[in-house]
Amino acid sequence: MDSPLGNEEHFAFVVPIDELRGREPARIRLAARGAQRVLTTAVGRTTDRLAGLLAPTVTRLTPSRVRLRWSDAPGRGVLVRDAQTGAIIGFARGGDGDAVLATRSLQLDLSLSDGVRTARRTVQVR
Repeated sequence: MDSPLGNEEHFAFVVPIDELRGREPARIRLAARGAQRVLTTAVGRTTDRLAGLLAPTVTRLTPSRVRLRWSDAPGRGVLVRDAQTGAIIGFARGGDGDAVLATRSLQLDLSLSDGVRTARRTVQVR
């Protein structure tokens, strides 16, 4: 989703997963260029619970378009892949928890994030 004002910026941080020693983080603090941001997840929220809270559904609109809806309250975004090929179809973020995507796939893999943890779900397009 592009910013209508054209001022959207992107960045990436790498977290060495081995350093976590099998534990799931509850908070991540990011710092760069004199700014910092702290992302937190609810205490005790497992990835299964996260996916349940986001409650994603996918509905076919046309032969080549689908609507993805999810409860945005605890979430920050969804990465959508074709379940058969693994190809990235799109990214959907925040706001109203509603995105229209171009795909003919019958099954999608979703990576749902609250900013700290990511839950993965495979859903059927209905």
